[in-house]
Amino acid sequence: LLASIAGKRRIYRFNDLVTNLSLSLLSTLSGLMVMTVTYAAYAYVLKNHAVTHFETRSASTWILGFLGYELCYYWAHRAHHRVAILWASHVVHHSGEDFNFGLALRQSVTGQLTFWIFFIPLAILGLPLQVYFSIAFLQLIYQYFIHNEFVGTLGCLEYFLVTPAQHRLHHGRNLPYIDKNYGSILVVWDRVFGTYVRELPSGPPVYGVYQQVRSWNPWKINFSEYMSLLWKIAHSSTLTDKVKALFLAPEWMPVSAATHSEYHNADLAGASK
Repeated sequence: LLASIAGKRRIYRFNDLVTNLSLSLLSTLSGLMVMTVTYAAYAYVLKNHAVTHFETRSASTWILGFLGYELCYYWAHRAHHRVAILWASHVVHHSGEDFNFGLALRQSVTGQLTFWIFFIPLAILGLPLQVYFSIAFLQLIYQYFIHNEFVGTLGCLEYFLVTPAQHRLHHGRNLPYIDKNYGSILVVWDRVFGTYVRELPSGPPVYGVYQQVRSWNPWKINFSEYMSLLWKIAHSSTLTDKVKALFLAPEWMPVSAATHSEYHNADLAGASK
């Protein structure tokens, strides 16, 4: 914040920063409760269903654990963009229109309810609990760092690490950058699965989501997309469409719901992209 003021760069806005900190406080409080469930579930699966066991002091355990964690994170992150009920939670993080360290703290109060499930395969494989949580902590610190506009491209590091330049594109709402660069620390899985993008000549990213919340209220930001999803379900004429509304892509719309003109006029939050 001080650096942006000194450099006369409009990277922070007071109302946006206060909103981010409020959202961070709410998500931290809910996360502390979810962490207990996460710990118990991981420990239970590790103890009763692990197919093998890794030695904690072995370097190979940490290397394989790190690569495995990165892979699970990639698919968890991708699913939270492409499955409507998951996007309703994750959209909170993407609703910020200022790209800064405050945005890193802008998290959903419901986010950790679903994200941890994607890492249970690591417990089945036998990755020790302390290794799992250590890698998760490293990832958390790294993710904070890459939410900034001060660092430009980092040369050869761009080929294998997720950098601030890459993550800025991930937060873009303009078409070339939507649903790209899902990685946490390594960009390798984006390259493998075809979701990597670098800044294109068409222009830099425009931050935020297509249909913004238009509010600084942290509760509205947290739950507006859920309300939009409930609206879509209520206006779906068949049970199949109601289920699809939950589990297909956020932008999917049943014909029966799309015919209601009030959908287009409603003050919807988040983003059917």
